[in-house]
Amino acid sequence: MFLGFSESPSARHTELFTPVDKKHHIFQRRDHVAKPLHLPLLIPGSHPDAAMLYPNRQIAADGREKLRRQTEERVLERHAPAYVVVNRDGDIVHFSARTGKYFEDAVGPPTHQLLAKARKGLRLDLRAALREASETRKPVIRERIAIDIDDRIQMVTAKAELLVEDDGDPLFLIVFSDIGLPFSAETMAQAHVPYDDVAAEDLLRELRETRERLQSMAEEYESTIAELKSANERLVSVYEEVQSINEELETSKEEQQSVNEELYTVNAELSEKVEALDQANSDLKNVFESTEIATVFLDRHLVIRSFTPAVSTIFNLIPNDRGRPLTDIASSIDHIDLRRDIRGLWMAASPSSGGSADVTARRTI
Repeated sequence: MFLGFSESPSARHTELFTPVDKKHHIFQRRDHVAKPLHLPLLIPGSHPDAAMLYPNRQIAADGREKLRRQTEERVLERHAPAYVVVNRDGDIVHFSARTGKYFEDAVGPPTHQLLAKARKGLRLDLRAALREASETRKPVIRERIAIDIDDRIQMVTAKAELLVEDDGDPLFLIVFSDIGLPFSAETMAQAHVPYDDVAAEDLLRELRETRERLQSMAEEYESTIAELKSANERLVSVYEEVQSINEELETSKEEQQSVNEELYTVNAELSEKVEALDQANSDLKNVFESTEIATVFLDRHLVIRSFTPAVSTIFNLIPNDRGRPLTDIASSIDHIDLRRDIRGLWMAASPSSGGSADVTARRTI
């Protein structure tokens, strides 16, 4: 499974994948199905091919096979030591019977993490044993581990060994064996043990194990530092991407501001031109009104566009007559065909005769 730099398996599904390359976020699916343990047959003489060699003894062979299975189940249930099967990260895959002496439920959400469920006094030794077994692929034994069980102390031996050889997600078997009966703390304090060679050897062994634990903790610390460094590199990469996006946004903002300034300049120029055009129209209107010449401005359909006040002496025009045909307006001119005369003027000013198509026909009476 390949993930992006800002993605990771959710906390609820971390047990389903094992990291292959944490820096590049490459993960591999885990297979938590442990292979069955193949124990030796406890009853001699039961051969798997006996039914094939002696077909007439099929019923007797089935009875022996059933007895063998029942005997093995009884021995495993009542006499075999307690054990657990875990993966490389310490997630418990399988429990055996009678493991409650060594494990208890941790505070908080339910978990299958071996170190979180282990009782007090057992966690450091299990961590060191599992780590050593994972690195060396050899059985690792931790002896005389003192754990607290209901206000009493039990000495335990733990053995960790590789169960399933798998480079992707190997499984490990951890077997627990009790040393003697549990005793109280007062009994342990009152017991007098002479300082002899055995005691010295025990002290040296404890010192050696303590050093191994410190070394394991130091390696875990270095591993954590490497992971934090990788996370910091990803954060720096994300920060650089965000900074690049901010620079692009800043550039877009400057371009938008430049376009807005150009639009503002164009609008200012258009406003000046509109003001100049309004002034020119006002001046032209004043000129027409001051000349006292009756003038009517028509389009090609003889529709009134504008007129001067002096034309009111000839046509009964009012401001609302703009947009009406001139021929619909009553006039004081007799014996003149306005339509024919204006058409003649229009033809004379048409493009075919070298004039303008949009002509203002004017006739002075």
